[in-house]
Amino acid sequence: MINYIEFLNVPTKVAIVLVGLFLVIQVIGELLEFKGKVVPEFVKIRKVFQRRKKEKVLIHKMGETLDKVQVTLNDLNQHYSTDNIRMRDDWIRLVNSKLEQYDKSISELDKKLDKNNSDTLSILIDNKRSSIRSTKTLSQATI
Repeated sequence: MINYIEFLNVPTKVAIVLVGLFLVIQVIGELLEFKGKVVPEFVKIRKVFQRRKKEKVLIHKMGETLDKVQVTLNDLNQHYSTDNIRMRDDWIRLVNSKLEQYDKSISELDKKLDKNNSDTLSILIDNKRSSIRSTKTLSQATI
């Protein structure tokens, strides 16, 4: 530290006073923080070192996060490549064509079911008529 003072051409007494003042300010900052008060960074050099340490940790974490983001982006680019989009579009066209075929088949089955229901109803009506006629003829024969 003496080398720095000599390099700056500061008188020794002034340097000692400045260092002493700096130490007194640091002690006052520690006491104020101990009492629960918020103290600015220039009063407590320890806060500066803590902040810088946190910044270094954050910068390290940002590097890891950027690596993870790059992996995710590569994965997304792989999913949305031209070949994959073409394959997806072909698959969607196939699904849509099958859907149209199934709709036609269901429509045909619906028509056939309606015809079957009407035929069954007409057979049931004819059967009831025949049964009513046969009961009438039996009742007329007994009279």
